[in-house]
Amino acid sequence: MDGDNAGIVRRSYDGGRNWERLFTPIRVPWPLVYFVDSQYGWVVGGVANTGQMGLILHTENGGDTWVQQAANVSHFIRDIDFVDREHGWVIVQSQWNGPYKVLGTANGGDNWDTLVTFASGSLSGIDFINSQTGWALLQGVIADTCQILVTFNGGISWSNQYFFEDSYFSDICFLNEDNGWAVSSSGTLHHTTDGGNHWETQRPDSATGGNAKMTFADSLHGWVAFGDYYRKILSTDDGGQTWSMYRADAGIGLGFVESGDANHVWVGGSYGHILHSENGGMNWTNLSQRLDLGGIVDGVFADFLRMDIWLAYRGRSSA
Repeated sequence: MDGDNAGIVRRSYDGGRNWERLFTPIRVPWPLVYFVDSQYGWVVGGVANTGQMGLILHTENGGDTWVQQAANVSHFIRDIDFVDREHGWVIVQSQWNGPYKVLGTANGGDNWDTLVTFASGSLSGIDFINSQTGWALLQGVIADTCQILVTFNGGISWSNQYFFEDSYFSDICFLNEDNGWAVSSSGTLHHTTDGGNHWETQRPDSATGGNAKMTFADSLHGWVAFGDYYRKILSTDDGGQTWSMYRADAGIGLGFVESGDANHVWVGGSYGHILHSENGGMNWTNLSQRLDLGGIVDGVFADFLRMDIWLAYRGRSSA
């Protein structure tokens, strides 16, 4: 497998100041990583080559050892979400231009079941708050709109809850059954306080756009990281009514954001750059250690109590 597309997983026990390489039994291309606690985690990914399948690897000891889980997934895995050690979901795409599906597990990934297939449109995000209730973003069914989908039975059936007049949404985040946010490629943020039935439009920065990732520590403190050439990190301490902005140095494309609490935030991106703030985003420190890895940091989970972080790289190096 070509090193440029091979996933590299690394772990830090001190908030990102020092890192160790974790060795998986098989390299996962275009990887995403998700941990529910300091021990249980998954790395997922896939490619677009004919005959190759999507991959799901699972660890129960913090990444020291991994096992491959069979999911019968063709090609891409676009997103992953777990609410505990047993209940999780992945968005998969069966071909480069094929239909999107939501797969679910109720036993930690030992078995994955296809819950729903969307004949048209593309899914770009999924977020569950418990084993039954979750939301997803579906776009492309109606021109220049994005649908908010909601499920109350673990993903078996989905309902159209709301339509946004915007072309592409890259992330959705719910804290609980009421509070949620969705961010679009135009840089517009939308907020709901009634579980997605109604949304307030928040505009953090009209000069922002591109693929974005976001996280909220609570109903007031949140962050949005915009990739591409914008390289902007937006921070709010009032639920999105007002925002402050930090622009990363040239060459640092931003690919993930994760918070431990209202003060501690990590943002990562191209060439292994990892930015860390200990005051909610007012100031940032570059914790980068291995810039030779290249690629983009595709996923992270931070266990703040233990200061544990796992990263998945689309690396240039095999070292």
